[in-house]
Amino acid sequence: MRFSLWISLFSVSLTLLAEDPQDALAQAETALQNRLDHLAEVEFSAVVAEATDPLVRFDASLGLARVYIAQGKLAAAVELLDALPEAPRADSLFSLLLMRADIELLKGNAAGAVAYLNRLPILSGDLDLQRKRLQARSLDLQGKQEEAVRLLKGEAAPEELLPILQLDLADVWYPEVNPEGALEIWTRLSEGVFTDGVTQQALLQLARHALVTEEPDQARLPLEKLTSGKGLQAELEVEVYPAYIRLLEKEGRYLEAAEFLKAYDKIVEQQAASISLQALRAHDLIRGGDLETASQELKKAIALWGDQADVARVQLFLARMYMEQDKLASAKEAYQAYLSVFTSPEGLQEAETGLAAVYEGLMEYAKAERLYDKIFAEAEEGSALKAMMLLKAGDMAFAQKNFPLALDRYELFLELYPEHERVPQVMIQTATVIAGSGSVTRALNVLSRILLKYPDSPYAEKAMLQQAILLQQSMRPEQALGAYDRYLELYPEGQYVADAMTDKGITAYRLGVFDLALRQFKDVSMKFPNHPRVEQAQSLIGWTNYLMGKDEDAREAGRKFLKNYPDSPYANEVRFWMAEMAYNRGEYPLASESFQALTAPDLPLPLRAKAHYLAGRSQLANKQLEGALLSFVTARELDGKAPFAVDALFYTGDVLTELGRFDEAILIFDQLIRNYPDSYLVYAARGRMGDCQYTLGEKDASRYLEALNSYKLVEESKDAGLELRLQAMYKVGRTLNALDRQGEGRRQHEKMIQMYMENRRSIGSDAATWFLRAVMSVAQSYEQEEEYRGAIRIYEKLRDSGLPQAEEGARRIEDLRREQRIIF
Repeated sequence: MRFSLWISLFSVSLTLLAEDPQDALAQAETALQNRLDHLAEVEFSAVVAEATDPLVRFDASLGLARVYIAQGKLAAAVELLDALPEAPRADSLFSLLLMRADIELLKGNAAGAVAYLNRLPILSGDLDLQRKRLQARSLDLQGKQEEAVRLLKGEAAPEELLPILQLDLADVWYPEVNPEGALEIWTRLSEGVFTDGVTQQALLQLARHALVTEEPDQARLPLEKLTSGKGLQAELEVEVYPAYIRLLEKEGRYLEAAEFLKAYDKIVEQQAASISLQALRAHDLIRGGDLETASQELKKAIALWGDQADVARVQLFLARMYMEQDKLASAKEAYQAYLSVFTSPEGLQEAETGLAAVYEGLMEYAKAERLYDKIFAEAEEGSALKAMMLLKAGDMAFAQKNFPLALDRYELFLELYPEHERVPQVMIQTATVIAGSGSVTRALNVLSRILLKYPDSPYAEKAMLQQAILLQQSMRPEQALGAYDRYLELYPEGQYVADAMTDKGITAYRLGVFDLALRQFKDVSMKFPNHPRVEQAQSLIGWTNYLMGKDEDAREAGRKFLKNYPDSPYANEVRFWMAEMAYNRGEYPLASESFQALTAPDLPLPLRAKAHYLAGRSQLANKQLEGALLSFVTARELDGKAPFAVDALFYTGDVLTELGRFDEAILIFDQLIRNYPDSYLVYAARGRMGDCQYTLGEKDASRYLEALNSYKLVEESKDAGLELRLQAMYKVGRTLNALDRQGEGRRQHEKMIQMYMENRRSIGSDAATWFLRAVMSVAQSYEQEEEYRGAIRIYEKLRDSGLPQAEEGARRIEDLRREQRIIF
């Protein structure tokens, strides 16, 4: 036991006093015994200042020195003892020399202790006992354990020694000389009837041994006896608390340990110890999961003591724990607090690296990049940290899509660290950057170099898969399909087989090789039922079936997927294509209902907007005009910049037309023409506007002129499609007829008929409708005017059109020739 002997020495000193001490000296002694160090210091100082009796003043000075020793202020104790006058009595001198020897031992100076002990004469009684113990301690400190044992034992067996000497003997034996003998002594002393101090010290040593040998269960009983019993000696209190706290920590009861540390801090008066204890308390709070309380404790400690190493270490630990729990905002604050106070170079480097990682996690890539650059510049040349910081700086540039800078850093890494274990990984990242810059061929070459240089590396497998992915992304699906096949052939049990099979299926799907795609998706589901890509593969099975014409299989696959994966990220995608399938099959009520189900407020806005638009298309096809109108308007309100926004505006006008709200429809079509001048729907919108104006012309003839202008703009445009122009030409003629300009109207229709005939082989079937109407209008006009040859000429166009109605043209020609007796 390495305790100071000042308490027992002080007792001896009082025993030798011939006169009763002053009351103040007695009070100081009481305060010292009760560990009221500050009070004892005040009381002893007062006696030193006021006592007239040299002996009382000398003993008070010794008492004050003992207070300093108890507080760990050995330098102050030495200074005080050096200033003492000559001892007034021999026993006072002996006590002084023993105390000086004790101080030297506490300082670890065995030679200094021996020098003081050698100045002592032959002693007897308690003083001799104290000298013997100090000599044994000095021998032990010098590594002369056998001499120390002989001094303590003499000719006696260990159990015959005084209990206090048995404790000293056990201290010398433990842990290297005779640990079993030491344990035997402590066990005997802990169970026997001795002084409280002896029993308590033996219990404490047993507990310490159990903690060292990782047997916390064996430590609990002696520690509970010490903490629950009465009369724990003051000098042992500071030793028992740390042992009990250590026990709680080994049992994982960190929050209880933190509470004991708080209590322990109250009995430790040295500032340095208090700093360490508060840091340890915060450390245990963190390990116990109470990070917020620990944070507050550390803030107080920083405010009180500033840059202290113990606090610094725990502050870093707090920041790391916040990161482990993904509490990035709190980790950021903890690291910033560290960097604002502490100055240890090693700690600063760790804090800056941690803060950079936090910035990265918070997607504050520019801040992370600056810190990684700073650490790279300051890190020791050739260190692992310097290499890693360069790599991370490249990653941050890549995250900000600064591909040239990312590439510069990756290539610098490859130049500076050609043998680094991460070279294959960096080469893959380099290829990714190069591909992101548009140089796919160059990226593929980099990946090929990985395959050649590191064929046995795990990154070779990844490089081969990445080649296939790049080919797929660069719209080279046939080559991608071959690359996936090569990967699956070389790595049939590889890490990315499920990914390769899924992506191969997607590539085949895009190539229209649906049977191959379907096999791949099914194989992934069967061979890797728990892989993350299974959901994607199964979500594509139904749509692939649909594209193969297997409608019922597609519908069943979709229903099965939604049943098995209702919360999958692909679930809404499946619901969407099932609604599209219903629309394409003409199941408009089902399509409308399915699309409307995808407009819930908790779904992503782009999805909701498109679902509203397609719900409107379904409702329009089902003649649910009011519902369709609301759907189209809502789609545009949700996402006015979506690709379908102009279509939704067009259909809004169409629905208004169907509802007979022609003026409103005209305004919508005009809005489309003005706001989307480059849209393919502009000319269709002009035509629809003309239709509305034409209908309104039945009540207001001036609207016919507006319709005529709208149709002419379409007819005369070179950008409008031929079918649209033919339609417009017909409607120009129809409008001229409505304006009683029949001659112009007939010429317009004949012009339209001729254009149709010249282009009939390359034109769509929709234009035939307007051709037939023009033919009937012109032919009937000629017949009404009895210009039968003109009518025959028009019917000949119909006869030669190749349309199903061609026979009707031939029949009309024959009838007119016969009825009107026209031979030529």
